[in-house]
Order: sequence, then C-alpha cells, then structure tokens
Amino acid sequence: AVADLVKKSARIEKALRSIDPPIDLNSDTVRVQAVRAKDCQDSEYGETVNLSTGECSIKGFVAIQDFNVRTSRVADAGTLVGLAGRHGAHNPKIGSFTLSDFTDAKRGAISAAMVQAKARAEAVAAGSAVRLGPILAVSLDDARDSADIIAPAPRTYAAAERDDPIPVSVTPSPVEVGAKVSVTYAIAR
Repeated sequence: AVADLVKKSARIEKALRSIDPPIDLNSDTVRVQAVRAKDCQDSEYGETVNLSTGECSIKGFVAIQDFNVRTSRVADAGTLVGLAGRHGAHNPKIGSFTLSDFTDAKRGAISAAMVQAKARAEAVAAGSAVRLGPILAVSLDDARDSADIIAPAPRTYAAAERDDPIPVSVTPSPVEVGAKVSVTYAIAR
C-alpha cells in the first residue's frame, strides 16, 4: 500500500508540475490503515479494537497521504484538480482562492476605513454642535485569513490515466480584503 502511495504521489506531482512547475505541494499527514470486513471495523473513538482473527482478520492495508497545493495559476486551478484526480488523487477539490500578497489591498482597505471613520466622526460632531479636532489615537485590527487554493485529498485509489490535461474553466469570486479601525478624535474648541 505504501509503495503504491509513493508511486501515485510522484505521478500526481509530475502531472501537476507539467502545468505549473513551481507549484507548492505540502503534506504533513501519512497514515496506514488496516482493512477488515465490514462487520469488524475499528474505531478511532474508543470502541473495542478487534483481534485479527476469523472474520475480523486484516484483509489488507490502505495508505493515505493528504496534500495541500498552492498555485498562482488561477485560470488552471480547475484543470489541476481534474488532472490530480485522473492520476490517482481521491476527491481532489478547490479549497478556496486568496491573494498571494495582501499589502496593496490591505493599504487600500485601511485608507477606506479611515475615510469612513472620519465621515462618521464628522456626522457625530455636527449632530453634537461641535467641531472635530485632530486624531488622538488609531488602532487597527490586523487579522488576516489565508487558505489553500487546491487541496487534493488522500491518494489511495487508481484512476483512469491520460497524459493530456482537460481544461476546466474556473471563475473565482473576488477576494475581499477589509480593515477595521478605531479612531479617537479630539473635539476642537
């Protein structure tokens, strides 16, 4: 099972790199599971483990390795998923789309948040019949989420093989980048 897993993983990686040579492949889990008859399944959650005798004999093993893949080739993401599946990945999928560099988008979001904070403060000041003074303090919530673009799941099953990738068109939704700012203004006298 493990030797088959290694061969399939290499075949999948080669296929993906044929479209995107610098593709980023990561794997931090590998497991080998015993296969038993349906009535003698083990459980990871505290159920009794059965001895390997009689109907509960181990029939074989399944080797599983999970991979996450990042690519900058958004237009090819669907094609890469199809290619991974045809070369042996089990249930490959697009996990999400994200920006590789948030710097410019984050700057724009912070700028827009500051303009909005000033407009709100001016409305409060006008409603209170006072003038807005200088900024006294600004704080920024700088949390940022990121996600993988393609996440082929366990590689354990054989699939029909073809050498030519089948183009799959993908149109991701725009990645939204926001900023939350807290601004404290003085009241002008």
